[in-house]
Amino acid sequence: EWPIAGPDSVSHREALEVFEEVYGRSAKVQAVPAWLVRGLSREVMPFREDIASIMQIISSDLSMMKVETPPELRAHLEPMVTVREFAKRQAAN
Repeated sequence: EWPIAGPDSVSHREALEVFEEVYGRSAKVQAVPAWLVRGLSREVMPFREDIASIMQIISSDLSMMKVETPPELRAHLEPMVTVREFAKRQAAN
């Protein structure tokens, strides 16, 4: 499980807990092993390359991956907010 970065770094599980609290509902979570997602991505590839690619990405170890936002794109991005603030904004819409 990789952390979700921003003003505060949280795990996917912690982010889910924030959304559950804000929305006042609980979510059903089903963990799927990365090896199974990788294997299924190969089966999906002939039919939906886009979905298979996403499956491969989420089953990879991204802990060493460095992602930088190009300077020309930064000007168009909204400022980062906490997961809690994002969840509250989504609930209000």
